[in-house]
Amino acid sequence: MKDIILEVRNLSKNFNLHLLGDKAVVAFQNVSFTLKRGEFLGIAGKSGSGKSSLIKCIYRTYLTTYGEIIYYPDNGNPIDLASCPDEEIIDLRRRKIGYVSQFFGAIPRVSCEDIVTQALIQQGVNKDEARNSAQNMLSRLLIPKKLFDAYPSTFSGGEKQRVNIAQALVKETELLLIDEPTASLDKPAGDIVLEEIFRLKKRGTSVIGIFHDDKELRGFADKILVMEGEKGARIYENDK
Repeated sequence: MKDIILEVRNLSKNFNLHLLGDKAVVAFQNVSFTLKRGEFLGIAGKSGSGKSSLIKCIYRTYLTTYGEIIYYPDNGNPIDLASCPDEEIIDLRRRKIGYVSQFFGAIPRVSCEDIVTQALIQQGVNKDEARNSAQNMLSRLLIPKKLFDAYPSTFSGGEKQRVNIAQALVKETELLLIDEPTASLDKPAGDIVLEEIFRLKKRGTSVIGIFHDDKELRGFADKILVMEGEKGARIYENDK
C-alpha cells in the first residue's frame, strides 16, 4: 500500500429531511476508488450527482451513511476517516489534509494575512517564516499588499475566495481536496490558482478536485471519477 494514499470503499451518503418526516434523500451510493500518491483524481457528474458531498465526506464535514475512507499517511497506520475520533480529524486537517471549499466563511476581526499565517503555524512552522510565506502566497494570488491587514469580511467575492485558496495552498499537505476553486475568479486569477495546484502535485501532493470547467478538469486529472448519484460512480483513465 506504499503507493496508495486513499482507498474509498462502498461509500454512501444519505440526508434525512427532518421537516419532511425524516425523508431520506440519496446524495450518492456505493462509490469506490483508490488514489495513488501524487495522483490527481478529477470528479465529474451532473448537478446533484453527489460531487461536493463526496469531497465533504472525505474531509469529514459530512458524516457518511456507510462505507470506509481509508487514509494511508506517509508515516503511521491506516486511518478510517469515516469513523475515527473527531480529534484525529482535526489534527489531520491541520497537518496532512487540505481543503478548498466553494465558499469562504470570513473569520470576524482576523486579517487575511493572519488567516493564512495561522494555517502554517498549525503545521509547526515558526511565526516569521509562516508570515513571510503567507505574504508571498497572498501576493501570488493577486491580493494587494494594502489589504494584508484588512478583514476578508469586507472583501469582494473573488478576493474572499483567493484568501480561502491561499490558506489551503500555502501548506505542504499530503492530500488536497478542492471544490470548484476557480468558479468565482476571473481568468488571470484562475490561471494562477491552477498553476499553484499543479505545482503542489508535481511536489507529490495527491489531489481530488471538482472543476466547473471541463477543459480545466481534463487538463489536470490523471483519472476521472464520474458521479451518478444512486447509481454509484465509474472511473476511467484520462487521456490528456
